[in-house]
Amino acid sequence: MALDYHAVKFINTLNLSGKRILMLGRQHDRTKFPCMFAEPRFKSKGAFEVDSLDIDGGEGANIIADLNKPIKTSLYNQYDLIWDGGTLEHVFNIPVAFENVKKMLKTDGIFISQQVTGVVGHGYYVLSPELYFKWYRPENGFKDSECWSYPMTRFGRFFSLKKVIWENKRIEWSILPRMFIFKTTKFNHTTSAEMPTQCYPIVVKNNIMYWLKTLFPNLFFKNPIIIQQ
Repeated sequence: MALDYHAVKFINTLNLSGKRILMLGRQHDRTKFPCMFAEPRFKSKGAFEVDSLDIDGGEGANIIADLNKPIKTSLYNQYDLIWDGGTLEHVFNIPVAFENVKKMLKTDGIFISQQVTGVVGHGYYVLSPELYFKWYRPENGFKDSECWSYPMTRFGRFFSLKKVIWENKRIEWSILPRMFIFKTTKFNHTTSAEMPTQCYPIVVKNNIMYWLKTLFPNLFFKNPIIIQQ
């Protein structure tokens, strides 16, 4: 669980002045040498308070809670931003964990999740952008959902993954390890959740265009998001 070079560039685009932040898992900042915890990174952008939630206190998290279970009511509506830097794929009960995120966010609060794809064995699950788009949607109290993909190296661009791709179509978009960052805003605290359903894929793996897009994404994704340091 750590901020990489691209995550730090993304954080630098956010206005965190006076905000209360929660990290799911106490994040490290790998852009610092020696590696250190990530609270100073958020506070350098003006964050008022930075908490971290973990299942135990092994890394010094100040909130001990199990995301597999409903969180205590004292954490409801507390945070302007929740940052998941690679924790949710290690939580077995994903629906409850997603619901916990919604409960802990304030109205107009932002949830950001950074995930790796194409790496089996890293966590319990390999989460996809489609899952995020279908859960964090207006029917469940979220709006302005966006997602960007980027390589697992320092070099490379952010590519926007259009929401329309994931709403009614299922596209298997990569077999190579890549990262993505998903961002959404809570606008309403609904008391019920609409379960997402997945449709059939529209891409056949033996199609030559599938493999070309998988191996050479820079040639086909034409919406780079340039993020300044």
